Amino acid sequence: MSDYLIWFLVGTAFLIAEMMMPGFIVIFFGIGAWTTALFSALFSTGLEVELAIFITSSLLALFGLRRFFLRTFSGVSKPAPDRYIDEIVGKTAQVTKKIGPHHRGEVKFRGSYWQAVADTQLVPGDDAIILGQSLDDSLTLEVTPASRIQTEESLS
Repeated sequence: MSDYLIWFLVGTAFLIAEMMMPGFIVIFFGIGAWTTALFSALFSTGLEVELAIFITSSLLALFGLRRFFLRTFSGVSKPAPDRYIDEIVGKTAQVTKKIGPHHRGEVKFRGSYWQAVADTQLVPGDDAIILGQSLDDSLTLEVTPASRIQTEESLS
């Protein structure tokens, strides 16, 4: 088996290993192996020269391309747009699991189940008005009893 084929297969093995363990480190050794395979195919070199090419090209790829790869492939996590939350504030949800001041529960709204918190106790079957997102978790709704809102409206 020729040297360049061995280096190519080693580079492919590094690529497969990178897919199994994220971090963008191992892929640069794959790039180094493929660079060595190219030099080995084009020029007649010894093992010492191939190892030097492998080490040098791997390190150059690691330090030269890692930041670019991380920026390109890792993506950016953004909070959900507030537009949806603004649309559901003031809407009524049905309590499906007990909610208390120190107990996270659950509400059903538009066919979906949401975790919910409240400053008063709510039991399954109660109607709750959605006040917005919880400050602790953007996927948890802050709710209040519907009867409280109706009482406040009748007083004003």
